[in-house]
Amino acid sequence: MYKLTKALMLISALTALAGLTGCPKKPAAPANTAYKPPASAQARNAATKASVPSSTSTNTHGQPSMSTPGQPSTSTPQQPRALVKNAAGLIPATQAYETYKSAAGMYAILAPKDWTRTESGTDVTYERMSDGLQVTITKAQTAPTIASVKSDQVAALQKNGREVQSGNISSSKLANGLTSIYVVYTSDSDPNPVTKQQVRLDNITYYYYMPGMLATVHVWNPAGVDNTAQWKRVFESFSWK
Repeated sequence: MYKLTKALMLISALTALAGLTGCPKKPAAPANTAYKPPASAQARNAATKASVPSSTSTNTHGQPSMSTPGQPSTSTPQQPRALVKNAAGLIPATQAYETYKSAAGMYAILAPKDWTRTESGTDVTYERMSDGLQVTITKAQTAPTIASVKSDQVAALQKNGREVQSGNISSSKLANGLTSIYVVYTSDSDPNPVTKQQVRLDNITYYYYMPGMLATVHVWNPAGVDNTAQWKRVFESFSWK
């Protein structure tokens, strides 16, 4: 009887001891409360985001670029002029000439023989490679002056021509006895219809006046080509008929 009582007391003591040393259950998180990682985990996440490079690029002006990487720019770059270098245009000293007469225009002028000639009413054009001679007749009530040529003809050239850069504007009394206003300038030729290339040109234009009429004699050749003697012969040959 004594032994049984002692055994029951021992079992009761062991049960009480187990209740004191057992692992407690983890309390449930309050409802609607988001889990927050430890501070050390937050620091690691921030460091990871900072190490990932941004996809936003910066242009040369320091402003963020909104373009998608790998996409071509939508802006159109300015196309440079395709100018022919060292274009042929020297008129040989042996060049033959013919006298062109216009009954309707009432003038005559020496023109290079065997060049391509195009006539339109009182006007005529001679061309070969990048050289040319053109005569046009217009009505005029007064004789041109340096001031009027600058404000009228040169202004029109700069407005309607191609890359026109005006040079000297002066008057000259030629060997044919006529006094003329002349303009020296440079310009680009019309683009070649096939190659789209252009030639930089030296131009000289003389204006001859008679009461009621103005003759514009225009010659051109590639820039830097010296045809001075040949063109002088043409200018001094002009006469009213």
